[in-house]
Amino acid sequence: MIQRIYSLERFEVKQMDYSILNNDKVIIFGGVDSWQRKVKARLPNITLIDGNLNFDKRLIKNANIIFINVKAKLYHGLYYRAKGVIKENNITVKYIATTNIDFTLKEMYNALINSW
Repeated sequence: MIQRIYSLERFEVKQMDYSILNNDKVIIFGGVDSWQRKVKARLPNITLIDGNLNFDKRLIKNANIIFINVKAKLYHGLYYRAKGVIKENNITVKYIATTNIDFTLKEMYNALINSW
């Protein structure tokens, strides 16, 4: 899936192939329900973990990268439980600090490309 991202700073259009994000090795924690629905609509194969503290730790043990949305609906208990598993399995973590879907995907894409 290729999506155009418009850079407000330079008014340029860039082509980014977001298909590399659309797999079960990409995990996202947090984010409000409406934001999660929008992300899932664009990336149907990723794993989204909402505020449920009882998530299955096995879901994240084999992740390539984990994104944590720090803007909304990220409970402290969930964060610390996830951080424990992340540290044990040496998984790359990146933080999402935007609720704009286009900027979210751009941040995720850049983070994944730069983690290789």
